[in-house]
Amino acid sequence: MPQNQGQNQRQNQGQNQNQNQAVGRQCGPRDGILDQLRNRYGESRQAMGLAGNNAVVEIFANTRTGTWTVTGTFANGLTCLIASGEAYDPVAEPPGQAL
Repeated sequence: MPQNQGQNQRQNQGQNQNQNQAVGRQCGPRDGILDQLRNRYGESRQAMGLAGNNAVVEIFANTRTGTWTVTGTFANGLTCLIASGEAYDPVAEPPGQAL
């Protein structure tokens, strides 16, 4: 198999895996999801990180009302809602402090 063809197959497999992870979740274009979190719930980004599957995971919250949402955004721009809830409480623990 030519090298380029193998690379294309791996890229397609990664895209298919990301799309399969989106099945059954509420997903859409990133801009639309973030607009809803901001305008409907008054949430803003509180934290972010990179997951093992190269998805950007973000935590949004409204510190006044306590609502929060966790999203995952894939390289193709698809953003999915992972979890949401109430009673958000930011915690500032010193590094290395035991739980």
